[in-house]
Amino acid sequence: MRRSRPHGAGEFTCRGESDIEQLAIVLRHLGTPTEESWPGHASLPDYNKITFPESAPTPWSELLPGVEEEAEHLIRSFLLYDAKKRISAKEALRHEWFFSHPLPATLEELPKPTQNGKIK
Repeated sequence: MRRSRPHGAGEFTCRGESDIEQLAIVLRHLGTPTEESWPGHASLPDYNKITFPESAPTPWSELLPGVEEEAEHLIRSFLLYDAKKRISAKEALRHEWFFSHPLPATLEELPKPTQNGKIK
């Protein structure tokens, strides 16, 4: 838990109404996959059943305006087509963003629930 939201963090949603719309949103933001960004993607089952227009990725500065460089790097590390290049949960927990200011709250700084379950 961070003491505050990352600078520039706002509402960033990528929720589609269907699986096809969700895929279109991902493709629009990350760009059409290439052999470089996702080796072997063209040989996946059902790859040729649906086509989307070729698109370049949306610049991260447009997707996450004003977000700190370290936070953007962490987010980009999760959002890669190639799972082999994607950051693991263990690696993410060691990412520099969690150790930059403002630092995450310590256990002592976290709100403590009372007996009735409400936070003090």
